[in-house]
Amino acid sequence: MLKRGRGRIAALAIAALLTVGVGSASGSTGTFTKAIATTDWSHGSFAGSVTWTECATNCGGWLAVVEVQPTTIPCAATEWAESNPNIRMVWDSLGQHGSVTVPFEVNEAEILRGVYGQRLCLIGIQSYQSTYPPSAQLLANAIMEVAAPPAPAAPAPPVVTTPTPPPPSTPTTACVIAGKEVKRLQVKLSTARRRGARSRILTADRAALAKAKKRQEAQC
Repeated sequence: MLKRGRGRIAALAIAALLTVGVGSASGSTGTFTKAIATTDWSHGSFAGSVTWTECATNCGGWLAVVEVQPTTIPCAATEWAESNPNIRMVWDSLGQHGSVTVPFEVNEAEILRGVYGQRLCLIGIQSYQSTYPPSAQLLANAIMEVAAPPAPAAPAPPVVTTPTPPPPSTPTTACVIAGKEVKRLQVKLSTARRRGARSRILTADRAALAKAKKRQEAQC
């Protein structure tokens, strides 16, 4: 990580250059795709990219920095060279050469602890091979938002269990025999009725059938 040093950027070898020119409009661009702060405003997470398109023949190199500061302070291209306790550098791209795109993503970076309401400033700095001072330009800025608390987990649906019916029991041999005897006596009684049997015979058949049914109940 690049350290702030009273107007010097070691990665570009431009030590002791205190005069900073603000670059004119160019095709170089930057963007933030994420800018989130913790609820106590002690740490932040951010992401984005820098696309540099103006490193011409006289270009000695370039780098980009992300700084965090209170929302009451507007972003300025010259902030990278200033010593201000209200501004903290939280990322740099290291020295770059040529026209390239550099993505970045930082999680849980230490920001201005306890300062409620902070913004991120993305600044590009270019050095030159001649004695011309480095130029800086503001590429993007984003106001940080407090991370939303995680949504509570949905309650699990109740588990509905369907009772399993017990398997049918296998009738015993005695039960099967008793059942066949009941059917035999029922057929016998029915036949006797159709043939007009005497009352004495029908009474005896009814009594025999009643006893058979009792045996069936006892066995089954």
